[in-house]
Amino acid sequence: MPRREATMSSATNPRRLLTQLTLASITEYAERRQRLPGFDWSRVTEDDRKALLEAFDGLHGEPRNALVAELVEADFMATEVGFRALVGEAKVHGIDLPAEFTADQGLHDRALLTLARHHDTFWASATRYAVADSLSEGRSWRKRKGVAVAVPRITTEELEALRKDISVCYREEGRGEFCEVEHALREGTQHYFFVTLSDYPRNTGIFDTRTGRLRRTIRHLRGDPCLRGRRAYRHHRHPCPWRCQGPGRHHGTVQLLRAAPGPAA
Repeated sequence: MPRREATMSSATNPRRLLTQLTLASITEYAERRQRLPGFDWSRVTEDDRKALLEAFDGLHGEPRNALVAELVEADFMATEVGFRALVGEAKVHGIDLPAEFTADQGLHDRALLTLARHHDTFWASATRYAVADSLSEGRSWRKRKGVAVAVPRITTEELEALRKDISVCYREEGRGEFCEVEHALREGTQHYFFVTLSDYPRNTGIFDTRTGRLRRTIRHLRGDPCLRGRRAYRHHRHPCPWRCQGPGRHHGTVQLLRAAPGPAA
């Protein structure tokens, strides 16, 4: 399986996906999510997607942004790692996700249909866990053994202490001024701490959706609450990052200690 980065890829080509996904999957997705309203699907066949691509090119502003954003998410989740995260979260909600698909439906079709059918149920949590699982293939992964086991204390005070510790570690690199920590319990057994950290400032152009011209340029900090810039730290099967260790930093990643699985104290 090719290596995937732990963020949504900006290299996803929406037009390519619209030609490679099965027509049945695209149609169901568009109807459930109300994308391309009023489009005449009888003009499209499996071998001729010209009318569909023309309709896509004719979208502007928020309708286009919403469609592209969901295609990017579906593309990211169309891996074994992504589908495994979807299946796990579906089980939490009593849904047998694999039973919804046929053997000839590929990962991209399965990801898009899951988004269409279960977007408001478990899609967001599954994509977040898929990002965390993907970290093991990137440079931001460092395992540490021999750490004392402890039951995690998930309190406001402890999360605030963790937030400050991580921020201090990254400030040595000139970033990390702002930091947010969120706790999540995966499938009732695994503790995750998701960290949103401000990165170096970036310049972004703001375009007028009516004229297509550059309206203004703003400077912002990456790491706002979205999957891009969100980092998750985990340790083996029962992850529970706990304290920031200054000497444990490696390739820009904060090394955190592990706590035992189980209910929060």
